[in-house]
Formats: sequence, C-alpha cells, structure tokens
Amino acid sequence: MYMVRTTRSVTNLWSAALFKGDYKIVKDRGPIGDGEWHLFDIVADPDEARDLRDEMSERFTAMMRDYEEYVANNGVLPVQDDYDQRAQALRYGARRRASPDR
Repeated sequence: MYMVRTTRSVTNLWSAALFKGDYKIVKDRGPIGDGEWHLFDIVADPDEARDLRDEMSERFTAMMRDYEEYVANNGVLPVQDDYDQRAQALRYGARRRASPDR
C-alpha cells in the first residue's frame, strides 16, 4: 500500500482540522462538537473514538503549530467560539426576504 505523507488542513464554520500522516487534529463546534481540539490516529481508530491529545502531547503540540502556520500563511479568518451558524442563516434569510431588490 502506498501512502503519501503530507499535511492538509480543512477549516470551515463547523470545524477545523489538520491531517498529517496517520494523524488528525480536529476542533468541532456546536451543536454537535465540544469546541475543543482532539488528536486521533485515523488509521488505527477510524471511528475517532480515542482522543490521543494527552497521551501524545508532543505530537499534538507540533500539529497545532502546523495548523497555526497554515492559518497564518493562508489568511484563514477565525470563527468566534460563540458563532451560531443556524442563527446567522436565519438572520441572512430574513434580510433577503425583506430586501426590496430580491
């Protein structure tokens, strides 16, 4: 089996993640997430049931540095911790319906 060892990052309104080799750090926001960063071995634990953050703190710290570097180099804007995407969608929809040039 051939596996490319690379670093990839994904950031959106609901989550942020960085993949590096067999590992992934991820932060899932509400309503389904807890807003905390977690570390998973996505090969040995594809269900992401075992958080390795405390057990592999050096790897976690290094991957967080990689994520912060990605953010800085790619102009990623932070999402506020209290951001509610459902409420924002409702506000946007109400503004669109109220707009005379719709």
